[in-house]
Amino acid sequence: MSTLMARGCYCGGGCVPCQQAGRENYLNTAMIRNPDLNSFVCCAVCSKIIPPPPSPATFERIREYRPYKTRFYTHRDILEIGAELQQQQHGEKELEIQEWLEKLKKELRLAAEIQKEDALEKALEGAADEHNEFVEYLKKRHEQELEETELQTRKVMKQYLEDELKRESEAAEQRMAHKLQRVQMECALEKMQAVAEVRRQEREAALKEMAKQQKKHMEQLHEAKILAKEVYQKKFDQLTKEKQYEMNIALDISLKENQENIEKQLKEAEAEHQLKLEEAMLGQKETEAQIETLNQQLESMTVWKNSLEAEIADTRQAFQKYIDVTFPQLSPGQADFILPFRKTTDFTDLEKGAKPCDKESKASHKMGVRFTVMTGQYHKSARPGGAGGGMAHAEAESVIKNIIREIGQECAIKGQTVPETLVAFMVKAVVLDPKNDFNVDRTLTKNDVQKLIKLCIDRLLDTTNPSLDTIKMQVFFDMNYINRVELLNEQHHIVESRLASVTREITDSRARTREELESVYRKIVSYVLLRSGLGSPTDIKAVREATAALQSVFPQTEMGVFLSLSKKDKERQLKELTMTVTGIRLFNKDTGKGGESIDDVPAILNEAIPAATQSIDAELHASQQMAHRYTALLESVHENLQGNIQLGSTMLKEALFNVRQHEAFLCIILSDVITCAQEVEMMQKQFAAQMEHLKSIVQAKTAVPTSQVFPVFIALANLWTSFQDEIILLSFLTNIAVNLHQFLGTHLQLFPDEMMESHLEGVTVKSDQQRIEETMGIKVDVSDFKEQEWLFPETTANFDQLQIQYHGFCAHTFAVKDGLLLPGSPTIGILKHKEKFYAFNSKESAYIFAQNPDKFIQLIIEKAKENAELIQLLELHHQFESLAPYTQVRSGDKHLLKPITKCDSSTQTDTHILPPTIVKSYEWNEWELRRKVIKLANLRRTLTHSVQTNLSHMRRENFSQVYLLKDFSTQTKCDSSSNVPKPQIFLAGLRGGSSPTTHMIKMDLTRAVDET
Repeated sequence: MSTLMARGCYCGGGCVPCQQAGRENYLNTAMIRNPDLNSFVCCAVCSKIIPPPPSPATFERIREYRPYKTRFYTHRDILEIGAELQQQQHGEKELEIQEWLEKLKKELRLAAEIQKEDALEKALEGAADEHNEFVEYLKKRHEQELEETELQTRKVMKQYLEDELKRESEAAEQRMAHKLQRVQMECALEKMQAVAEVRRQEREAALKEMAKQQKKHMEQLHEAKILAKEVYQKKFDQLTKEKQYEMNIALDISLKENQENIEKQLKEAEAEHQLKLEEAMLGQKETEAQIETLNQQLESMTVWKNSLEAEIADTRQAFQKYIDVTFPQLSPGQADFILPFRKTTDFTDLEKGAKPCDKESKASHKMGVRFTVMTGQYHKSARPGGAGGGMAHAEAESVIKNIIREIGQECAIKGQTVPETLVAFMVKAVVLDPKNDFNVDRTLTKNDVQKLIKLCIDRLLDTTNPSLDTIKMQVFFDMNYINRVELLNEQHHIVESRLASVTREITDSRARTREELESVYRKIVSYVLLRSGLGSPTDIKAVREATAALQSVFPQTEMGVFLSLSKKDKERQLKELTMTVTGIRLFNKDTGKGGESIDDVPAILNEAIPAATQSIDAELHASQQMAHRYTALLESVHENLQGNIQLGSTMLKEALFNVRQHEAFLCIILSDVITCAQEVEMMQKQFAAQMEHLKSIVQAKTAVPTSQVFPVFIALANLWTSFQDEIILLSFLTNIAVNLHQFLGTHLQLFPDEMMESHLEGVTVKSDQQRIEETMGIKVDVSDFKEQEWLFPETTANFDQLQIQYHGFCAHTFAVKDGLLLPGSPTIGILKHKEKFYAFNSKESAYIFAQNPDKFIQLIIEKAKENAELIQLLELHHQFESLAPYTQVRSGDKHLLKPITKCDSSTQTDTHILPPTIVKSYEWNEWELRRKVIKLANLRRTLTHSVQTNLSHMRRENFSQVYLLKDFSTQTKCDSSSNVPKPQIFLAGLRGGSSPTTHMIKMDLTRAVDET
């Protein structure tokens, strides 16, 4: 049997393929494979095939109908057989379809009933779900309020139900029993009846109110259901279209406004450019005119310089006249009026690298406290009137400036350039020195002024005087040294000023084309390099690294957004980009992916700090050794009282003052260096921790959230900036320490090592520590002093922080032994006198000084007048702020003068020190408390009853609404108003509870503002 599938041939055996194949062969091979007469196999010869082929089941049915036992069937017979089979099958199928339809109708009726019930249940469940979702939304929105209310309600219920009921049931009964004893029985009965009546009325009112509230809550719940259905039935597509339309309109408006602003800015920029060009041309012309004017002024200044000599003589006469009229009763101690206001120049021979403006500002800020111009005080004593005082003040300034200027010019003529600060200090030192005998009670003559100028010039030009070196050292240190905070702030200000031009070019840029945007981007890269200090803009590798890091956080595509920002926002973003890029480059350097141009600042600090500490410590040790030798030699001189003492002891004392001052300054610098080392050690730990934290975040990832890594990058950049600041601070301190050494040359020339060794033969040189150790165990007996207060290290808290007078030196030894500086021993005891503290090197010195402290204090002041460098060395600035007139010195003992001190003090008492503790819910009336308790107790025991049957649970409530007639009215003006929604809160769980703890639920059913 053939298995070929061919298209049926309708020729009845007359087609060419059939004739060629033969009728017999055709009948043997022809098979009806499909009874629908649309597609079947005609013969094995036809080449046309029509899918689909007949199924095997159909073929078997045909074989059962005609088993093909004969070979004489024609093609037409085959077609007729197929038609009969088809009709028979159609009939059978129709019967089957009718039976199936009947069954299907019955099933559909049953399914329709079931689906109808299911649909109804689903609809009800959907409505209930929507309502539940709305209620959950309300619950979530007021969740915090519900929790707070629940806590408050629990506290209130617990307080009233437990504390109040127990306490009131006991205490109130006692109080009422005590009260009821003082009244008659009839009053008690009337009160009980009144209470019962009030309780009944309150219960009825509470029941009515609860019924109203319940009805209102049910209505509100129904309204909430309807409202929820209406809200969820809104057309979201319509809302989306409306929002989209509004957004499109807003976008068009913003684009149009942006375009107008850009055009306006372009016009303004062009106008500004034209104005700048015109201003530049005008400025050029004005500069040329100014140059000509300056040439003329230079010629006139040359003529004016020649007339200054004559003017000096007139100025001296005016000064003499001013002294006679304005200051008739001044003492030598009040000669501060000679000093000018702070106006300094730089030390050309001491420090060449510092800026004059910086030195002037430092000197005016620091030296002004020490060398104060007292002209205001003298004007008041001379002329009570305000106008006269102002005129005298101006005249004093002019005269003082002329004296300072003349001294400076004379020194310059003789080959020594001195700053005005040093000249002013020297003028004060000369006037304060009693040996010079400047008495301003009498009229100062021209010779007195010349004498003052001559003495100042002689002392300024005396290169063999250690005292001058000490004064120069003090002036230099005051003009150049500042603390770390001020130095770093000044350094940051300098960096900001240097970057101002680059910042201005970036923030003021109006780039539009691609080339201009690239130029601005390159400027940003240069700004990042300059501000971070990690490489130079001329270094190609550094520029490439910075550009790559910047593009990772700020690509060029965001330049448009950056240029649209305000100037302040641009500056802020530039700083943030700098810190971020710096952190990225530091991370790449640590991981070995770049950073060749970045210096290892922590390693540099680790090498520089020990070297600087060692250098300063060696310098400090040398000064201390020299001070110990000078001290031992002076002690031997005072003990032996040898012949040529006068000159030698004076020079030795001045040399001792010089090295002690150098030691004090080196201690300050060394303390700052130690602080710097501590800061560097702490920052290195923080830097390593931040780097490890960053590595743990990244962990070879290709993308990391910026919120995680950017703060770490910024922290790394800040720490690196702090490292750079510490390098600047260390360099600053080292330079000051090196420059201080130049002020030690005089005493080294006067007392070389060979001379000192010869004089120290047989003399024991003791260090400060050895002197203190010798006095260990020696203490002052406090019982010997009734009016004096003594402090000891073991009994005083924060003993190391006491501000000991005279820089810790023994006050008695300095006053008695003509300025000998011996370190005080704290273990002996610290004397507290007039809120000041004094140390001593021996118990005997402490006893003698404590008998009359004011006497020795005044002796020290007189000694400081003779050696002005002691004012700063011993920190005596406050001692020279109030000096008695010279007439008091001449009339009595000048060593027993007491400084006159005045101060303004005030006190203030706070209105309410403690916070208020007023309880607003407090009730003093016990009947009001009873009423509240009864109300809560009744609510606690009130129940709501309801029943429901199996048939009634599916019923719903019916509502009807009546629309009242409208009131018609007319008016000429329309009044409109708005109001907030009425608060509607439902409390559930207060009634019907059997448990001791009440669980209340508070539901806020207040409608939203847009729904009212």
